[in-house]
Amino acid sequence: MHDYEFRPCRPEEAAEVFRLIRERTRWMDEVGIRQWNHTDYLNVFPLAYYEQQQAEGTLYALCETQTGKLAAAAVLLTEDERWQGDTAPALYIHNLVGAPDCPGAGKEFLRRTEEMALRMGKRYLRLDSTRDNEALTAYYERYGFQHAGECALGAYEGTLRQKPLAS
Repeated sequence: MHDYEFRPCRPEEAAEVFRLIRERTRWMDEVGIRQWNHTDYLNVFPLAYYEQQQAEGTLYALCETQTGKLAAAAVLLTEDERWQGDTAPALYIHNLVGAPDCPGAGKEFLRRTEEMALRMGKRYLRLDSTRDNEALTAYYERYGFQHAGECALGAYEGTLRQKPLAS
């Protein structure tokens, strides 16, 4: 069992988050998943994007307490243009990535993000994921995320998902 710290990323960690994104993109090619590797993801979300999110305080990390190793990360926003016209109080998760050698870190990141959203008085935890990744769809559904619509960004076609939060 890992002991983790959940916190905003430090300036030097933005590059590590981008390295994990690149690593996961290569892994998707290896295992035949069509997601970041087929949507020009690394050009749409380059290192500068993660550096900017870190500077704005929206890039969060889940790190192993003893080693400081980055186990998972994501951008957490209080507004999202993909949810047009919906003003319900929500926390939005983008660019979620977990280290391949840290099984369960993504789930723990989601749990900690949910706790944060509740402390902020949010009613929903929201994200989007690619339409045609059945394994990822099942993963989010097991965690309580429900289908809430569709979205698109360039070559990316996604499904909006939300999890109602108990207050």
